[in-house]
Amino acid sequence: MDRRLFLVGTAGTMFGLPVLESLVFDPRAKAANEPLPFAIFLYQPMGPEKDSWFPSQTGKITAQTLAGKGLEPLTPFANKLIVINGMGQGNEVNKNKGDHGDSLVGTLTAAQVDQPLNRDNEAKSTAQSLDFAIAKAFGGSPLNLACPDNGGPSI
Repeated sequence: MDRRLFLVGTAGTMFGLPVLESLVFDPRAKAANEPLPFAIFLYQPMGPEKDSWFPSQTGKITAQTLAGKGLEPLTPFANKLIVINGMGQGNEVNKNKGDHGDSLVGTLTAAQVDQPLNRDNEAKSTAQSLDFAIAKAFGGSPLNLACPDNGGPSI
């Protein structure tokens, strides 16, 4: 196995496993007759290297489609995965040119970003993000964990 692929997969598992465990051992989940619904999204600025990250084909996610990919550590959850691709906000056609402000504000919207005069601090999403739509449908609120600029205080 490629060392880089192993490190990416291990890092994904290291960050994802505590979140998954917290959902499994949540007292509300234990009290409910059915597991509480949840969604987890992983974001990579500028996107992943597509050939090594995404499943080998579209359709149902299986151990075979994840084999040798960055998502391979999630094979035990293959039947619960939905992999979304193609949500780069214009990078493919060089409209927003991969600007970090555009990419972060437009995450999970698949929409262009309104960024007047190319100022990062004024970028605005032009569509509702997928995490907010899911939270609204289930009557919850999304939780976004991020690392702020230069490791400064989080918002």
